[in-house]
Amino acid sequence: MNIESFHHFGIHTASYDASLKFYCDLLGFELVKDDLYAPKRLHRAWLKRGPIMIELLSPKCNKPYRDFSNKNEGVAHLSFIVEDIEVAYEDAKAFGATIRSRHGKDIYRIKGGKQLKLIAPEGTEIEIRNSDYV
Repeated sequence: MNIESFHHFGIHTASYDASLKFYCDLLGFELVKDDLYAPKRLHRAWLKRGPIMIELLSPKCNKPYRDFSNKNEGVAHLSFIVEDIEVAYEDAKAFGATIRSRHGKDIYRIKGGKQLKLIAPEGTEIEIRNSDYV
């Protein structure tokens, strides 16, 4: 198999409007397309920022995900690099984002830099870090 590139992350959300606002207004993704998605899904949005694309999916037929899908496993988190972690933190606070503290600190040290974690409205953990160290 010769994979040429990565296409997108798919994220289920029962909080479609709040998730759309989080990814666009806080994280700076652009709404490329917002449409109905067969079969019977209320919304599907394509979001893009640079080479990164997210497909945001509302439940089918307005049923909770657990009623039509057993997909409780999947993407553990998304991680984004920022130039200034303090500015990102202030932006997240001003937005009213849920911040997950670690050992009582919102911004904490990781190898090679600093990180903070946000929780998107649908529950996806978002790492914001100032280092590409692996």
